[in-house]
Amino acid sequence: MTTDRSVQNTPAPYQDDDEIDLMDLFMALWKQKWVIVICAALFVAAGTTFALLTPKTYEAKTTLLILPPISRELTDDKNSGGQMFSSEIYKDLALAQDLLNDVIAEVYSGTEQPDAAAAQRNMSVSVNKASEKDTTGKLPFTLSVSLKGEDPAALTSFLSSWITHFTRRNAQLFSTRGTQSFEYISENFEIVKKDLKAAEDKLADYRKQHPIDFLENTLTTLKTLNKNYQEDISFKKRTLVSREAELIALKELIKEEPEIIILNRSPSNEMLLNVPRGTDSHKNENLIFRDEVINERHSILRNMITFAETEVQSLKASIADLEQHLKATEKEFNEKQVLLVESKKNIQRLEREEKALNDAYTNLAKKFQETRIAAAEAADPIRVIEQPVLPTSPVAPRKTLIVALSGVLGLFIGIFAALIVNMVKNRTASAKA
Repeated sequence: MTTDRSVQNTPAPYQDDDEIDLMDLFMALWKQKWVIVICAALFVAAGTTFALLTPKTYEAKTTLLILPPISRELTDDKNSGGQMFSSEIYKDLALAQDLLNDVIAEVYSGTEQPDAAAAQRNMSVSVNKASEKDTTGKLPFTLSVSLKGEDPAALTSFLSSWITHFTRRNAQLFSTRGTQSFEYISENFEIVKKDLKAAEDKLADYRKQHPIDFLENTLTTLKTLNKNYQEDISFKKRTLVSREAELIALKELIKEEPEIIILNRSPSNEMLLNVPRGTDSHKNENLIFRDEVINERHSILRNMITFAETEVQSLKASIADLEQHLKATEKEFNEKQVLLVESKKNIQRLEREEKALNDAYTNLAKKFQETRIAAAEAADPIRVIEQPVLPTSPVAPRKTLIVALSGVLGLFIGIFAALIVNMVKNRTASAKA
């Protein structure tokens, strides 16, 4: 049993009878030529019927130019200006179902409306190859859209409406927040501008009415006057104490000095000789003369006391006057100092308000310019390069190609069928023999 299996697995040696004669093959096909002809004819007829029965398909095209923001064209800063995204986002927007539903509702109003999914399948969106690798958003690119369908007029209307809705949707979705709030920023910009002018005028008026330099110079002058007054008062008080002590001493001295000095003297011999005769001689011997003489020291002391009293009164009056001036100067100094502190505080507050308004004005001015440019960009960022044109030649079906392929397929099927028929006939003839 093992020997039989090994014999069966051994390949048969090559023989000349194993070769296929092309002439025999050709004759076999020639004998069955009608099978080949019939198969080819049937497939050609089927292809022709399919090509004739298949409805004509037309294709409408349009091309849009997506422009970058103006600021990106003018500067190298890709983060400046309005929004611009990659081409894939624009392709997704072009095939958005809600966008297509709006277009379908506008174009097919009152008629049977196609499905948005079917419109997506029939639409083809592409961008130019050079823009697919641009990630900076600085270069413009083209967006090509094609739509296939059976009604040429409907295709043109559909693409025209699609351009309008796509442009509007692009402006709505890709406009910046600054563009959407342009009116708000403009209104606030004008308000801040007026407030800043009012704050500047208020600060200037307050500085004019409360000059800090003048107040500081006034305080310096008053401070110097106060110092001088205090020094004068101190000096005159010391002088007053000295003069009062001197006056007391003079008064003590004048008490010891009488105003008039009485001098007692005996009469001279000459005076005695002149005494009339008959006078008691004893009495003449006791005769004494008294002379009153003004004390010069008393007069001098009196004059000194008078001068000292006058000087003391003058010093007291001067000290009182100086103290009154000092009090008035100190009061004015305190008032000016309070006014200076209050003025500085108010000026600092007004300067803070002005600085805050100035910063807000600067920021709003920058945003105002950005939003104004962004608003201009969002208004018309898309240009139509190729308007949709009514197609006149169908793109499908390709009848010649369908018939040719059907004929080729029928020919191959016919040849295969002819070989099968020839094989069956040969097997049958061999079995009968």
